[in-house]
Amino acid sequence: MKHNKKRNPAFLYEALIREMAVAVSVGESNKQLEIKNILVNHFKKGTELRKELDIYRTLYRESYKAIPYTTARRLIDAVKKEHEKLDSKVLFTEQTALINNINKALGSSIFSNFVPNYKYLASIAQIFQSNTTAMSTKAKVILEEQVAGFLSAKPQVEKAMAMEPIGKLAYKTFVTKFNSEYSGSLLEEQQMLINTCVFTFTSDDTAKAKLYFNEEVGRLREAITNGLKEFEDAGVRQSFNDVLDRLNELSTRELKREDLVLVMKTQALVSELENDD
Repeated sequence: MKHNKKRNPAFLYEALIREMAVAVSVGESNKQLEIKNILVNHFKKGTELRKELDIYRTLYRESYKAIPYTTARRLIDAVKKEHEKLDSKVLFTEQTALINNINKALGSSIFSNFVPNYKYLASIAQIFQSNTTAMSTKAKVILEEQVAGFLSAKPQVEKAMAMEPIGKLAYKTFVTKFNSEYSGSLLEEQQMLINTCVFTFTSDDTAKAKLYFNEEVGRLREAITNGLKEFEDAGVRQSFNDVLDRLNELSTRELKREDLVLVMKTQALVSELENDD
């Protein structure tokens, strides 16, 4: 079945998040504000678009865990019923407004952004489309089998970049490679950092963002400190200590764009350390 990614809320949301990451990394403040406004206005609570995104997330977020096959099938049945409750006419209107806003404010290139698990998101969309289209029974069963299989498969963690074990790399090499692929897939914690901090630092409600930012920096400091114990190489240990020094400096000044980039790089480093365990 043909899939229109421009009307897939999960794809659009992820594509916008990745565009925000790129805008943050290169300091395009106007573009950051445009993306923030789009996300806030079109995905705010109470809209049919937000409801649909939450329905997608029920399946998308579960994909990071291996759940029993029978549970996956029940979950699919439940979310299909929830999707049927949406007002299709209002949803279509909201989707159209979002697409037009993206085209006008950011350009159509956003729809070409790389989004991990895009094929899986397309399969979810087709499951919901099967409620209103003349899809054969066989095709419906195959689609749902694919999604159930994905949900019940061994979990795979999305990495921000493909790289060798961190013990074989100098920190400068890590930073260079991360920068060169920064617009690619993002870790879940990096998305959370952007969602929580970038969108709220520009508003009046900054307390939540600062609290989350400080807690995340504390988590990263602890992980880097523990990671030091695993390496004897003096160069690697010095690189880790340099990261710790830069993280410690964050509590002594007002946050800047460069600080968010530093934390995102460190999140990728910590993820690599944890995956090597």
